[in-house]
Amino acid sequence: MKKSFQLIVLSFLISLIASAQVKTIKVAETIIDSITRANKLTVTPLVIAASKMTNLNTCALSADATYIGSTKDGSSVILGDSIDFGTDGNFNKVSSNMFLIYGDIHGQRSGELDLYLDNQTIPFASLRIHLPVKFNTDYIISKRFEKITGKHKVKIVWDWYVANLKNITFSYESGAMITPKKEIKIACLGNSITEGTDAGDRVNKGYVGLLEQMLGEDYQVRNYGYSGSSACQNTSKPYYPSIYFTSAINFQPDIVTIGLGTNDSKTDIWAKGSFAANFKTDYTFLVNSFAFLKSKPKVYICIPPPIFPSTRWTQQPDTLSKKIIPKILEIAKEKGLEVIDFYSPIINHNEYFAAADQLHPLAIGHQVMADQAYKVISGNVSTKALLDSLKQLTIQTDTLLAHAIIGTTPGTYSATSKSVLLILLNKAKAMGVFNMQYDINQSIIDLTNALKSFKLSFNYTTNTLPAGDYYIKKAGTNLFWTNTGVNKTNLNYFEENPVFSPQIVGNNDQVFHVTLQSNGRYRIDSKSDVPAYINEGAKIRRDFTNYYLDLSTLNILYNGAAYAVQPAGSGANAGFWILVSDTVSASGIIALNKETNFVLDFVTKSSTAVPTFDDYNTKVFSVDNGVQIVQNQKSLISIFDINGSMLKSLTTNGNTIVPLASGFYLVKIIAQNSNIIRKAIVK
Repeated sequence: MKKSFQLIVLSFLISLIASAQVKTIKVAETIIDSITRANKLTVTPLVIAASKMTNLNTCALSADATYIGSTKDGSSVILGDSIDFGTDGNFNKVSSNMFLIYGDIHGQRSGELDLYLDNQTIPFASLRIHLPVKFNTDYIISKRFEKITGKHKVKIVWDWYVANLKNITFSYESGAMITPKKEIKIACLGNSITEGTDAGDRVNKGYVGLLEQMLGEDYQVRNYGYSGSSACQNTSKPYYPSIYFTSAINFQPDIVTIGLGTNDSKTDIWAKGSFAANFKTDYTFLVNSFAFLKSKPKVYICIPPPIFPSTRWTQQPDTLSKKIIPKILEIAKEKGLEVIDFYSPIINHNEYFAAADQLHPLAIGHQVMADQAYKVISGNVSTKALLDSLKQLTIQTDTLLAHAIIGTTPGTYSATSKSVLLILLNKAKAMGVFNMQYDINQSIIDLTNALKSFKLSFNYTTNTLPAGDYYIKKAGTNLFWTNTGVNKTNLNYFEENPVFSPQIVGNNDQVFHVTLQSNGRYRIDSKSDVPAYINEGAKIRRDFTNYYLDLSTLNILYNGAAYAVQPAGSGANAGFWILVSDTVSASGIIALNKETNFVLDFVTKSSTAVPTFDDYNTKVFSVDNGVQIVQNQKSLISIFDINGSMLKSLTTNGNTIVPLASGFYLVKIIAQNSNIIRKAIVK
């Protein structure tokens, strides 16, 4: 036996010296494992340079003959002449030196190379690495594969065209070796959401990459997301028959997740021709295509994440939730497939999406999706766990209904929405351990949708605010929107960001004059010592030559508790105003979101700098696990339960938060001979 430890080290030193552009070297655990048993190994490296590779399909050798690169998925080469893998008793390892160049969006995918013996259609090895968003970098990746003997032609195929190949190195290992543990191969099918759009780092922060990290080294998870693709066939981008479909089939996975349906909700698909009628058949075709593979994979159906209203896309939220998702669940039930639910945990969180997008989840949304996929695939989701989730949802619904007022005035809810919600609530309460998981999932989705619709039926008025001078406050707080005055000397200053301040400042820098204009919308001017107005983008403007009645007038909506501001006319594309931390900004979304757009208070300015203690300026808000009392002078606060029993009494001067359990309360506030009572619901 030769001393292989020195040979291993020497071969790596040679590789490093030969590549002047090496910046990063990653050595797989298999090599470290080999070194620990060095006294049992004999290593004879065989290096095949790019110039010795024979192009089979859409590959090209670089001008200096140092690397060969692919031009599309499925590119392939033959590695030199027949390779001698040795006699029986040898165990083999393969590693490759990959040189990356900047291509296009595919440069953010996982680098994957499949190796085939002779004319076999199933790869004997797959080399892959999660590629960071860095280029012009060398990588060494290694992988053990099944025992092979004799001479064979070896073909290498690019699964994603992310890399130009500099060389392939084969090392033969003999001796008492441990048979490698078979990796569980997972193919994740889907669209741009699966691909990882808007995750920031598609490979490492998209839900597919996160899933692989969570499952660990015994799993190989491949991303077959095809941006813009539909389950329906014969569209502009059908998933079948795409190269993504073909590559996933050739991968012969052990597990398949199917995350399609979002793009099928487009108006030019669902509302056109026979696409809607054929959706179930086309989706089932995809399921069967994988279920009947030689590898006999377990197929999971993914319920797509929700879509929020946006003018940027033609995907339809209601079509997805009310028409497509029910059909997907029907398929799951008929085929006896488990479901991965991406919809329910995200539907109440449009903050998981970029304000101007509302279709592709951000990194935080992908983490939620990865958690859901991991729980199901790893077997950590049980019927009991699903029932527990459903029970929590029914408790949340019961609590809301117990205190909701039905009517048509601001602050009340729609009677029709309540009727629908009650039907689905009772159906959810009837679910038990004898129900199938897909039935429980369906109940979770149905009740979640009905609860959202009920919340969105909350009534509001438009443009009923009396003209006058106001403090504009962050709803539920004592923070005043302030014209900072930083650029007062520049009368042409463009778009200053107002901020919120916890105290009143002088020079009328927190006073805004609201007037109703001839078009029925409001104009808002700052009353600071230098004239300015608030434009459609929620910015301070001092250049009045750019003020146009149609562009910068606003609708102001009131829901009984807070206000929403809507740019209108030619400025409508700025979208409803939202709060980002303590800054107001235009969202770019023109559709009202009743849960997130009511973010401001317009509080009448008194004759003094400090608002008087009256019925309008004293407010009580529900916060997490308590109530917040907003007022501006020393007061006696008493809190009573629904039966009239006093629970707490305290004296305070200013903004106060009182911890309370969930329930209905009366809050009594006494100051300067004023006696005010407010109702509060703590959830």
